[in-house]
Amino acid sequence: MILPDSGLNLIIQSGNRIDSIMQSSRTRKVDFESKRIGGVIDELDSMEQAVFFALETVRYRHVIFSDNYGSEAECLIGKEKDYVYSEIKRMISEALLCDERISEVTDFDIDTKGENLTVNFAVKTIYGDVNKEVILDV
Repeated sequence: MILPDSGLNLIIQSGNRIDSIMQSSRTRKVDFESKRIGGVIDELDSMEQAVFFALETVRYRHVIFSDNYGSEAECLIGKEKDYVYSEIKRMISEALLCDERISEVTDFDIDTKGENLTVNFAVKTIYGDVNKEVILDV
């Protein structure tokens, strides 16, 4: 019997033995320029897309996702910059570290330009590193 668990693994039961194996990272490619879904991506390319979606999805807003998926960074809009600085690293890390393919979120660099906060950081995955930039209006 094969059952999905709460993460990216499959739980396989054979007699009295239960094993957990990680599912493939293969997924459909989303092309934002053409607004089409097509082709297949894997490993590091799929991680770049997974990071994007985890950060762009507002946590708790969509019943299709578990409460562990998505980012709460939206709640920082309109808050004092000192508060935003103190919370943004935690919120980005929490949004990404629920994916077991991601081991660490590091090298945060935060810059303020007018009403925008630019956050650059590295995401360490089992397939390699993804460098990401997030821009927030605060």
